[in-house]
Amino acid sequence: MVTALGTRFDVRRLEDGHARVILVEGRVQVSDARSQGPDVVLAPGQELLTTPALPAVRTVDAARATSWTTGRLVFEGMPVRSAVAEVNRYSTRKIELDAPQIAAIPVSGAFDAGDVDGFVAALVDLYGVTSDTRRDGTIVLTAHRA
Repeated sequence: MVTALGTRFDVRRLEDGHARVILVEGRVQVSDARSQGPDVVLAPGQELLTTPALPAVRTVDAARATSWTTGRLVFEGMPVRSAVAEVNRYSTRKIELDAPQIAAIPVSGAFDAGDVDGFVAALVDLYGVTSDTRRDGTIVLTAHRA
C-alpha cells in the first residue's frame, strides 16, 4: 500500500510481479500488509523496489525515471530488452527483439514516447541488427545477416 503524504510519485508494476515506487517530491509511505516489517517513508529522489524478502530503497534521478510523464523516454545503461519493453508500453506499433546477442547490452539515450522508428533506427545503427516490419506492423529486430 502506498500512502501519499502531500507528494508527487510514480508507482509501476514490474515484469517480475514486483513494484517500483519513485518519489519526485514530498513524502510517501509504503507498507506491506502481508509483512510484519516497518513501513518505509521515502524522501524525494528515492526509489523503493519491492522484493519477496525485503524492500530495497536506493537513490535515483527522479526526473529521469519519470520522464515518460513529459512524453520522453530516457534510458541510462538500461538493457536493450528492457528498453524495448518500455518503448512498447507507449506505442501501438510493437517491437519484437529476436537478437539475443544484444538483449543484455546497456543502452543510453532519449526518445520521444511513441517514436518507435527513431528508437529502432538507433538500435540498427548502434548494434548492426536488421529490422523488418510484419504485415501487422510489428517491427522485428534480428541479428544482422552478412
